[in-house]
Amino acid sequence: MSNENKIRILYVQPGKYPEEQFIANELHPLQRLVGGYMQAVYPCSKVKVALVCNDSGKVDGLPLNRCIEDYDVIAGNFFICGFSGEKFCTSCYPRKCVPACLPCAA
Repeated sequence: MSNENKIRILYVQPGKYPEEQFIANELHPLQRLVGGYMQAVYPCSKVKVALVCNDSGKVDGLPLNRCIEDYDVIAGNFFICGFSGEKFCTSCYPRKCVPACLPCAA
């Protein structure tokens, strides 16, 4: 697979340090990372980053992972990536953007 079909993400698992990865920008590989259907939230108005998590992580009893400032707690694995319109992309280097939006994940 060529690099043009991949995006750079910051992958965050409960109890582990975030890790940078390149992943195919396709539905099934992205769903495997979060363990099911995906939900994207946009925790920061300063930069175009999406936090993508399992849509039913809390209901399914996945382990709590990180907090998003005063907003919420994410359960299960999630990843952070850039977005453009309705598509995920590598427009923003996630590790640079995370401290402004998700201080406890950096």
